[in-house]
Amino acid sequence: MIYLDNSSTTLIKPDVVSKTLYEAIASQKYSNPSRGFYQEAINSSEAVYDVREIIAEFFGVEDPLNVAFTANITTSLNLVLNSIFKKGDHIITSVTEHNSVLRPLYQLEDRGVELSFIDIDENYNLKLEELENYLKDNTRAIVITAESNVSGVRTDLEYIYEFAIAHDLLVIIDGAQVAGTAKIKFNERKYPRLIFCITGHKALFGPTGTGAIIDMSGEKFKNVFTGGSGVNSFHRFNSVEMPDVFEYGTINFHSILALGAGVKFIDGIGIERVSEKIHSLRQRLFYGIREIPGIKLFSNERDSSIVSFNYREYPSSEICKKMYKINKIASRGGIHCAPLFHEKVGTKTRGIVRLSLSYFNNKDEINKTIDTIKLIAETS
Repeated sequence: MIYLDNSSTTLIKPDVVSKTLYEAIASQKYSNPSRGFYQEAINSSEAVYDVREIIAEFFGVEDPLNVAFTANITTSLNLVLNSIFKKGDHIITSVTEHNSVLRPLYQLEDRGVELSFIDIDENYNLKLEELENYLKDNTRAIVITAESNVSGVRTDLEYIYEFAIAHDLLVIIDGAQVAGTAKIKFNERKYPRLIFCITGHKALFGPTGTGAIIDMSGEKFKNVFTGGSGVNSFHRFNSVEMPDVFEYGTINFHSILALGAGVKFIDGIGIERVSEKIHSLRQRLFYGIREIPGIKLFSNERDSSIVSFNYREYPSSEICKKMYKINKIASRGGIHCAPLFHEKVGTKTRGIVRLSLSYFNNKDEINKTIDTIKLIAETS
């Protein structure tokens, strides 16, 4: 099989990830972190802290305790958004957002939070030059994807940061698609009001059920969920300090250790080399199918890990089925949990075919994919 659905979940992961997960359970060395003074509990606490350090170093964060572990980016975004915003606040977001952003924002809107949506141009780039038009006296934040999970078009984060700093706004980033495919190193002194949310199971090669909130904002959070923490049991609520405010109950520490192994694997190769390989394969795919008669691309020429397209008026699901039937190419059709993007580009009923790449893809697979799409075009 040629696996090109990595933007959903990376199927092919480094061996060290599965070995770490297995050993974390099978070794019987790790008990519940922060729940005891015996060695197995201490082992877990130390190992989880080590992963905080790995992730903090990977993204350029100074304090590992500003990394809170979650179940996925949906959990991360829900926790952050519900912890910070209240009735009367105004948030700027975009039409390219995933439902992991949109649905929590819609819940807030029902509670009296105002929303504005940045549009896209004909090349699927966000119209960031129009940001000034969305500002209000009660604007508190920009909540934005770092890369569209449909088109693969990257957001100009530098522009966002500078605008936010100039207007004293918080920036909350959905980093699901860029974490592990592009070099992201934050400068906390330069961008002091920033929260970066990630998921572990995509390009960071972690297991499902892993994610994180990386806080560089100094924001005062409030509890969204509360319960057992293993410490301060006589307090009515959990701590509101990072990372405890977002780590309620027993965290998924076995999988967190495996996530750390995935990040270390990338770091061992070098994120620049990983990114260069993915982008090279992506360019080969992009230009390889661009001139096929009947192909409509929904990606542009800038680097990313995604190429999205449709063929004539065929439903995206039909093209995906053909690709899998002909050469076992696993792709993704449909709406990709990004309804506003599809409304904008007119693909509500048939969706879009998305091909998303990983470090573990190769040139032969890309060539075979190009040939398969050409064959579909010739015979349909």
